[in-house]
Formats: sequence, C-alpha cells, structure tokens
Amino acid sequence: MKKTIVFTFLLIFTAASAFATNQIDSLLWELDKTVKNRYIYSEEREAQIKDLKDRLKSVPENDEIKYSIYGELFELYKNYQMDSALFLANTRIAIAERSGIQAQHMTASMNLAEVLIGTGMYKEAFDILDNQSRNVQSIEVLTYRYHLYHSLYVLMADYSITEKQKQENELLAVQYKDSILSVLSEDVIGYHMVRTTRLLAENRTDEALKIGLNCFQTFGVNNQSIAMSAYTLSEVFNMTGKREEEKKYLIISALGDIRGAVKEYISLRALAVMLYEDGDIGRAYDYTKCA
Repeated sequence: MKKTIVFTFLLIFTAASAFATNQIDSLLWELDKTVKNRYIYSEEREAQIKDLKDRLKSVPENDEIKYSIYGELFELYKNYQMDSALFLANTRIAIAERSGIQAQHMTASMNLAEVLIGTGMYKEAFDILDNQSRNVQSIEVLTYRYHLYHSLYVLMADYSITEKQKQENELLAVQYKDSILSVLSEDVIGYHMVRTTRLLAENRTDEALKIGLNCFQTFGVNNQSIAMSAYTLSEVFNMTGKREEEKKYLIISALGDIRGAVKEYISLRALAVMLYEDGDIGRAYDYTKCA
C-alpha cells in the first residue's frame, strides 16, 4: 500500500512538472515570435501618436486643451522615446507657466522629473521634487509625487555603495509605499501592486502572493497592466525561491511590455539572465540584444 501511494505521488509530481515545463516552453515560443515581430507593436504606437498629433493640429489656440493632449502624448512617449518625452514635459511646463495654474505646473514638472529618473539623473529629479510647493494637495498630485520619490529611493537602494546607505534608502522606499497606500483607492491596480511589494518588505510572502495573484487576475486587462502585475508576481516568486514560477511571470511581463511598445525592458533583461544561467545561451543573447 505504501509503495502504491509513493508511486502515485511520483506520477502526479512528474505530470505537474511536465505541465509546468510545457507551459514555459509555450510561453517562450510565443515570446520568441513577439520579439521577432516587435516592430508591429511600435507601428501601432506610432499610429496612436500620429492620431494625437493630428488632433493637436486641429484644435483651436486653447492652452488647456493643448496641455491635455501634450499630456496624452507624454504618456505614450515616456517609456518609448525619452527625448520626445523630455520635449513634451518642457512644453507642458511652458503652457502651465502661461496659464498660472499651479497644479498644472507641478504635474508638468513631475513629468520632467520622471524623464530625468528614466535617464539616471537622480539628483536633478530630487531637486525638482524637493523644491515643489506643498500648497496643492490633490490626490493626483500626491500620488504622482509619492510614486516618483518611491522610484528614486528604490533605485538609490539598488546603487548604494555601503550597506548602511542601502538600508536607509530601502527604509525611505518603504515609507513612500505607505504614503502611496494612504492616498490610493483600493479599486486601482497601483494600490494592489504597492500593497504586494509592501508585504514583501515585511517578508509576509503568503499574503503578498495572494494579493499579487488577485491583482494579476483582476486588473490584467491590457498590455501595460499585464506587464506590471506579472512583474510584481515575479518578485514574489523570486523571494519565495520558486524559480520556474518567477520565470513564467517574467515571460508574461515581457510579452506585455513588447506588445505595449514599451522600450524599458526590465522583465526581458531579468529573464535573459535566468536563461543564461539555465544554459539557454541563444535565447539569452537574443533577448539581451532586444533589451
């Protein structure tokens, strides 16, 4: 009887392992195809940009409308072409200065800080955020500011020279997670992603996994949300040591990034490293070139 139970368990385990392997192989095959055809998704992004630029040409000389359209263009460009995003941020600042609307000027300035963060100019981004007035305290402004500070301290922790600096920056990043959670509504994806990583910071991995999976299943409705929520899940599985699950969600995240024409391929780079470690040198090389 005991031998039968053990044999049955081994059969189930082998079948589950084979299913997981086949699933990852299928996802990798899909990613190979997506990487090869990534120009298609860039063309789709370019078509969206063209539509907005055409709208811009047809609108009357109205700063409020132009400020809004430039904002939509900024969102399309910020993870796509940094030089264009920089131009758009500065254009929005100029419009806000003409209008004298403080909330607009703060948001446009934070657009500029976001570009600076993306290009590694952390000090300059800090300067913009630190020098902003605290008079405007709308949910949108607060959420954006907290998000940018959080991103800066996460990056500063990654590049800290000493362990003390690293711990200080990690603590500040956690504090800004709490700030974000204090202003975000629970019906948006950002709340659940930040909540997941906040639980990870406390090593509460079971709770983090539950919230992360729910976030992925509930909010993964387009390429961007799929990419972000899947990457968050990959962080959970990395911390719990479940390597194949981490790889699976990195692949899903990379698919979302490429199909969304995002050029900041964090997931694809991390996946390339894993594949290199697994001996899949050809794929690792192709993904690294793409990233």
